[in-house]
Amino acid sequence: GEPASPSPEPAKPPRKPVTWTSRVASEADMAGILQCREATFVGEDLEKADPAYWRWEFVDNHAGPAHLYVAADGDRIVGHYAVIPQTFVLDRQRLAGSIVVDVMTHPDYRFQGMFTTIGAFALADCERRSGLEFTTGYPIREAVIPGHLKVGWRIRFLIGTYVMPLRMGPLLAARLRWLGKVPG
Repeated sequence: GEPASPSPEPAKPPRKPVTWTSRVASEADMAGILQCREATFVGEDLEKADPAYWRWEFVDNHAGPAHLYVAADGDRIVGHYAVIPQTFVLDRQRLAGSIVVDVMTHPDYRFQGMFTTIGAFALADCERRSGLEFTTGYPIREAVIPGHLKVGWRIRFLIGTYVMPLRMGPLLAARLRWLGKVPG
C-alpha cells in the first residue's frame, strides 16, 4: 500500500471586503461609539454604556479631552480607539503622556485588520498634533497584545494589578446577577 496522503486543511472563510475607513472622532460620535461598545463588550463594564460616564471619561476628563478615533462604515461606527492625556512624573520630571483605552472592533468587522489600522492611524495623529511624549496601555485581554505589537507597541515591563473592594454587594450583584433574587 501507498502511504496515506495528509488531509487538506479546512479552507478559511473568505475575508469580507473592507468597507470602513478610519477618522478622527468627536463628541458627536458618542451614540455610535456606545452602540459599538454594546455589541463588542456584551454585558461588560455596564457603567461605560452611560452617556454621562462617557462624557466624563472622554470629554470632561480632568487631564483634558481624549483624542478619539473611529472606524466608520458609512454612518455606522464599527471600531474605536481612545487616547486619554495624562501627566506622568518620572524622576521628578513631569511628562505629557497618555493612556490608550477602549480599543474595540465590532464583531461583524473582525479579522479585517481594523485593530492595527485604526491603532496606527490614531498613534500617528497623536504624534503629529498632540504634543504627547509617550503613551501607555494596560490590556486586560491577552488576545489583544499581538495587535498592539503590530501597531508598534513594545512591552517595557509587566505590572501587577491589585483590587480592594470597598463594598462587596454591588460587585457581587454585577458579576452574579442571580444573587439579586436571593432573599436577604
